[in-house]
Amino acid sequence: MALALSLIGSIGIFLAGIYSCDVGCSPPEELATIEQKLHDSWSIIGLFALLFSIPFWSYHLRSFNQNRGHTWYSIATTIIGIFAMAMMIISLEDRSGTGMYQRIFVGNLWLWVGVFAWKSWQDKFQKKI
Repeated sequence: MALALSLIGSIGIFLAGIYSCDVGCSPPEELATIEQKLHDSWSIIGLFALLFSIPFWSYHLRSFNQNRGHTWYSIATTIIGIFAMAMMIISLEDRSGTGMYQRIFVGNLWLWVGVFAWKSWQDKFQKKI
């Protein structure tokens, strides 16, 4: 499940990047172009899939590794991601802070990916010694 959600998330983010935002990145629904609608749809699919892949990865990796710190970090990342996503959705009406919440959300996800990669590399390197 973790791998499937990660792949769906990656494809969603890739496709969201192909379709550009309209000026302002979120015009009223009736004024949005088809590219904006595709961008929004793929962004939602990709970001939610990546966010919800984190607990699955954490659960999966916990059985291989005794490091509980990464499990707690993954839980914190998921909670921060849910909070940032909720704040982003709430701010859509008046557009105050939406970009900031989006950057917190995406930065939080990519930081987790970086820590995950570093931890995986570190574990692999330590097994060779």
